[in-house]
Amino acid sequence: MPFANHRGQRIHYTVEGSGPLIVLQHGLLLDAASWKQCGVVDALADRFRVVCVDSLGHGLSDKPADPEFYDQAQRAGDIVAVIDDLGDERAHVVGHSMGGWVAVGVARFSRRGWHRLRSAAGTFSPDCRAAMPAR
Repeated sequence: MPFANHRGQRIHYTVEGSGPLIVLQHGLLLDAASWKQCGVVDALADRFRVVCVDSLGHGLSDKPADPEFYDQAQRAGDIVAVIDDLGDERAHVVGHSMGGWVAVGVARFSRRGWHRLRSAAGTFSPDCRAAMPAR
């Protein structure tokens, strides 16, 4: 299981597929696996290297009690640390709900050029595959 380190904390992530890097950041109370469960990873992995990040405090990432670790700039740095851990300079960054807030933080606080930034709101359900078009 890969982990990036940022500010002394371990940030877990998964990687599938090949191609341009796309980083998916889940919403509050979800985890990196939610993107796979919903079918998003499988839909993208034939065209992209898909990275799903367990946000700090979620999934297999560390869960510090200090609230200072959870502001937008710090969380954005977690995403950049994962991209650095992979050896990439640029990525498409996609966030759902809280992950959208983190993705906006990446654009706001990072000085890099990014391919694309997407932020999505709404609800999430593990049975969302039924709503996805057939491939």
